[in-house]
Amino acid sequence: MKNKKLFIFLFACALVLSLGIINPTKVGAGTNDLTVSTLSSEIIDGDDLFNDDNICVIDIEEESIPLAVIKKSTNSKVRNLNSSELSKLKNNLIKVINTTRKKQAKNKTVSKLSTLEKTGSIRANEIVKKWSHTRPNGKTWVTVLTNYGISKKSLKAGENLAKVSLNAQASYTSSQLTQISNAIHKSLMNSATHKKVILNQNYKKVGIGIRSEVKDGKLKLYITEHFKN
Repeated sequence: MKNKKLFIFLFACALVLSLGIINPTKVGAGTNDLTVSTLSSEIIDGDDLFNDDNICVIDIEEESIPLAVIKKSTNSKVRNLNSSELSKLKNNLIKVINTTRKKQAKNKTVSKLSTLEKTGSIRANEIVKKWSHTRPNGKTWVTVLTNYGISKKSLKAGENLAKVSLNAQASYTSSQLTQISNAIHKSLMNSATHKKVILNQNYKKVGIGIRSEVKDGKLKLYITEHFKN
């Protein structure tokens, strides 16, 4: 009887080992984590913004949350995103913002404003130099709005910042671009302060700026979302 039990035990061990050899688990093998980092949101909500006391700053710690996986390219030739792909990312972000607002902001969607797209693009380039709501020249981000003719009077506006890092590739599919934009949006919605900006029912306009670059084999995106009433 003892020999029989010993035989069964050894047979079970051998079976477990064989299964482990046949089906090895390699976590993350052949994949690349798409990492989205966000910076504290900043909101302005006042009738007169000439006084900095009227600027309400919401501070949270910087987050870094892996949210998506994109397969590595086997092609050694990698490239940056082109203008068409950047446009798709921006449109995807506005689409997913409005999908969320329809469900969680009483169906009050936002429409794209070219002026905010310009200001967002300027800020996307600036945050490469200084990862902050304070501009490289030391002034608040709000000045980029007023520089483009947006009145300070009764202005309600918000700025969301995010940056993305993933392996650069030889080509980028529409599915991958959707995945990237969804990851950005999900990351921002996971933060209560960014979520507050996205769902603010006072906002009627939105503009998104994206700076894209390839460095050391990584595709790096710097994203600015500008909202206003």
